[in-house]
This record gives sequence, structure tokens and C-alpha cells, in this order.
Amino acid sequence: MADNARAKEFATKLKKYYEAHTLTRHCEETTTLHRLESTMEAVTKAIDALTSSIIKHLKFSLVVLEKNADTATPSYQPFQTHNVKLNLPQLDGVEPLRWLFCAEEFF
Repeated sequence: MADNARAKEFATKLKKYYEAHTLTRHCEETTTLHRLESTMEAVTKAIDALTSSIIKHLKFSLVVLEKNADTATPSYQPFQTHNVKLNLPQLDGVEPLRWLFCAEEFF
């Protein structure tokens, strides 16, 4: 009987410990969840503020670019081209030095 009474007492103490531990853990998890929620809210507000700031700067830049595009004169310089001889004479073996000179000019 003593063993049965000790087992019941042990079971009761274990149940109380488990309930206290569960309650403590629940409180800690709730606190952590609230902290995470407030952090997420702060991050969301910061992202919204940055997004609106970026949009404002982009709109301003667009206005400046459009203003500059209206007043700017096109400044382009046509590039110069050189006539290039595109056919390399075939080596016939008669004048190799002349062929080398032409090949050098080709490249």
C-alpha cells in the first residue's frame, strides 16, 4: 500500500510539475509571438516608408529627365568610315614579297 500511495503522490507531483511547465512554456511562447509580431509590424512600416521614398525619387528623376530631354539638343557626331579592300589576292608564287605586303595591308 505504501508503494501505491507513493506512486499516486509521485503522479500528482508530476502532473503539477507538467501543468506548471506547460503554463510557463505557453507564457514564454506568447511573449515571443507578440515580440515577433511587433518586429514584423515595424519591418513592414519601414519597407512601406522606403518604397514610398523610392517612388518619390523615381518620379522626381523622371520629371528631371523629361525636362532635360525637351531642352537638350541632339549632339551626335557621325563616325568616319574608311574604304577597306576586302579581297586578299591569291598567292601565285610569282611575287611573294608583294603578296606579303598586300596580306599585311589586308589585316
